[in-house]
Amino acid sequence: MTEPSYGSVLTCIFVTSFIMLYLIILNQKKNFIVRYGAGAYLALTLFLILRAVLPCNFSFSHNILSKIILPPFFDAITFKIFGMVSLMDLFVSIWIIGFLVQFLRFCIKQYQFCQYIKTLDTTTAYNDILKRITEKHKKNKQIRLIITSDIKIPFTTGLIKPVILLPDTNLSEKETEYILSHEAEHLFRHDLWKCLFYEIMACVYWWNPLAYKMKQQFTAAVELSNDFSIVKNMDKSESLDYLSCLVKVAKKQPSPVKKPVLCFSENEPSLLMRRTDFIINRHKIKKDKFYFINLSVITAILIASFLFVVEPYYTIPQEILDTTMSLDIDHTFFIKNETHYDVYFYNKYVCPVNTLRSFPGYTVYKNKEEAKKHEKIN
Repeated sequence: MTEPSYGSVLTCIFVTSFIMLYLIILNQKKNFIVRYGAGAYLALTLFLILRAVLPCNFSFSHNILSKIILPPFFDAITFKIFGMVSLMDLFVSIWIIGFLVQFLRFCIKQYQFCQYIKTLDTTTAYNDILKRITEKHKKNKQIRLIITSDIKIPFTTGLIKPVILLPDTNLSEKETEYILSHEAEHLFRHDLWKCLFYEIMACVYWWNPLAYKMKQQFTAAVELSNDFSIVKNMDKSESLDYLSCLVKVAKKQPSPVKKPVLCFSENEPSLLMRRTDFIINRHKIKKDKFYFINLSVITAILIASFLFVVEPYYTIPQEILDTTMSLDIDHTFFIKNETHYDVYFYNKYVCPVNTLRSFPGYTVYKNKEEAKKHEKIN
């Protein structure tokens, strides 16, 4: 693996944005997550994060040279502003700084809410209902239950120590069981851990609105999937009771006064309408015969982004070729310095270079002392 080049970074941006758009359209039209679960969607998201973290050229990567479009574009983005920094360097620097700021904000907000949770009292009012739910799912999971007036709608939080928060409102025992069943389902299916990956993706691609749309779609799809898991064994009457409970809870808006970053408390009117339609027409949801085709296309594009990198094609003027030498691999080595590499040819110093991207397989020494052990240099 070599250092990132402008071509590899741009390839990464283009490919990840294209796949995000593809997944958004796919989920919008075909309810991809609901039909097939979050596993495939989550795996693709992890690939997107990995591709952003590794926008590098690999030893197995092949360059695709562009002669018309990329050369003038690269000339523009690599132009040194005031002779100091290029537009591309500026963009990458802002990208990294933005990620660090967003991730730090995420961690601070989550930590602050965890500290707030510690100040609240645990309730035992619905322990019997919660026990009944965990036994039904054959789960031996300790779930903390809190009732507070600081929130208006129930939600789940806590990656390590799960917590269900309920608003201080009047609900029947059956309604409470519906709510706790739904919130506990998030914990049983590890939805908060999945949510964490999408928060990280949103931090990595903080400048890309497609990342936020994907996160929004995932959250909505998880709510629909949970609804399906709960009502799949219910008759029509019970399903309508469950739906009535959702509508009743939705009327408790506005949103919570206190709310962590990692939680499930989505209660937007548009999502409520989708959940209502989904519960009523759940029997019409069928698997898509093109599932494996869509999955294969996306996977192939991701793999291709590692195998192929688009780079601009430049011709070297003849007057420069006349004054250049061929640094054959058998007689050339490099010595690493703090900011660059020194090039040695036939044991003589030639010049410094900033990157080894154009010299794969050449010998590189950590310092001059190491080089003296193997080469005849002064």
